[in-house]
Amino acid sequence: MSKIPPRALGVCAALLMSLPCRAYTPDPPPLIEVSDTLTEGSARLLLETNPSGADIYLDRVFLGRAPHDQPGVAPGIHVLRFELAGHRPRELVLDLAEKRSYRIELTLVPRTGRLSVSVSPPDARITVDGSPMPGSLAEVPAGTRTVGAARFGYDTAVQSVYVPEDGTASAAFALEPSPFTLSELRLKQTAFNPSNPGPLGRAEIRFSVTSFGRAELEIRDAGGGRAALVSVPPFAETVQTVVWDGRDPEGRPLPEGEYSLTLRAFPEDPAADPADFVRRAAVRIDPSLLISARGLSGGISGLALFPDPFTDPGRILRFHSALRPVLSRDGSPDRSFVSLDAQASFDPAWEAALQGSFDAGDAESGSLGAGLKRGLTRTTRFHAAAFAA
Repeated sequence: MSKIPPRALGVCAALLMSLPCRAYTPDPPPLIEVSDTLTEGSARLLLETNPSGADIYLDRVFLGRAPHDQPGVAPGIHVLRFELAGHRPRELVLDLAEKRSYRIELTLVPRTGRLSVSVSPPDARITVDGSPMPGSLAEVPAGTRTVGAARFGYDTAVQSVYVPEDGTASAAFALEPSPFTLSELRLKQTAFNPSNPGPLGRAEIRFSVTSFGRAELEIRDAGGGRAALVSVPPFAETVQTVVWDGRDPEGRPLPEGEYSLTLRAFPEDPAADPADFVRRAAVRIDPSLLISARGLSGGISGLALFPDPFTDPGRILRFHSALRPVLSRDGSPDRSFVSLDAQASFDPAWEAALQGSFDAGDAESGSLGAGLKRGLTRTTRFHAAAFAA
């Protein structure tokens, strides 16, 4: 089988456009492969399009949808037409010979036009049908498009714009400044333990604003004493996040108890009254919410069910794995055991475990176990639990 250009071996390809103007994206040439067959008096067509699913017509008679195999085509000149919704139709004029097979790959180009958008302020984000538009001038699918412009601190604007095929459409936006609004405080978790690692050891407070300004978060203990004052940088986006680690200036965890949160926002708009933008919430420091590493026992065969009295607070799912090589007497690797287990905490009292172990070199080896744990007593320094496996 050999690859040849469309004009070789008596094959001629022609593109017929429905509009006289030149397309912005040219149609790539078809790929035609010709090979010999043993079928006398006819030719064979193997037709593929990218994207697939195009309707195929031979001499104005519908054949099917691509990919398509059409044997028994009479030799001579024929016209192939490919149609796919949202794409430019293409036609090929072919001079077919008997005892030949023609494999044709054709790329269909979407119907497109150009869209020009001007917006004030100039750094606003422009979208077309919900997708970001690259720059102020872009080639987009022809038809009615939903064009939007958005920027923090301004009201979002939307227009419906008709983009003609191979033509240019334009849209203009002048965004209006948004009035300042402040949402209620949203806490990722209402209680936390500063001794926990990562996100589990801090409070995450979120709120939303619609315009420019700044804020500060004051945190006080149950006695009214100030525990922390967190400054929020000037607003540059809608969703704001403030993180408090629950520690004193020396880095030590603060005592157990409930702490009040007071957020005061200061809009840049001189007409806005800061007294209207105060939001409050509360968070609790609870040392019993201890989530620490459970050691390597979780990844060793059988020890997922080891009687460990410590339970996780709330709902937490843990996964453990381990690879344990077994060495021969001369120190060379003999085999390897793989252990996998999952531990789920339904609430502070109940925990279940599922554990499996198998020999990576022996398909018939393996073990599976399950266990259930009921927490009986839980304090900061003492845990007790009952087990079933």
